Amino acid sequence: MQANLVLSPIDPQLLIDRIAGKVTESVLAALKGKPDPTPEDTRRIVDAAGLAKYLKRPISAVYAMQHRGTLPAMRMPGSRRLYYDLDAIDALMAQKKEVVNND
Repeated sequence: MQANLVLSPIDPQLLIDRIAGKVTESVLAALKGKPDPTPEDTRRIVDAAGLAKYLKRPISAVYAMQHRGTLPAMRMPGSRRLYYDLDAIDALMAQKKEVVNND
């Protein structure tokens, strides 16, 4: 049995749009019925380079603060890298700002 295969040219943009539409449908279907993320799921976690950029300080300053124990850091399971919660860093900075203003 021989199949009659007919190839017709298709506009690449049309193909891209169809694929994008199918992907969007699949993602929306997968997310349907899932609860909104909890605050724990939306924490802002960065590595040392990200924290340096956030604080507008050199990365060596981040390492020095970490070495002194002034920054709360955590390790992800199975990783040796340190990560920082920006919400905790913001709270720490606000606390230190209050101490300076009260003096």
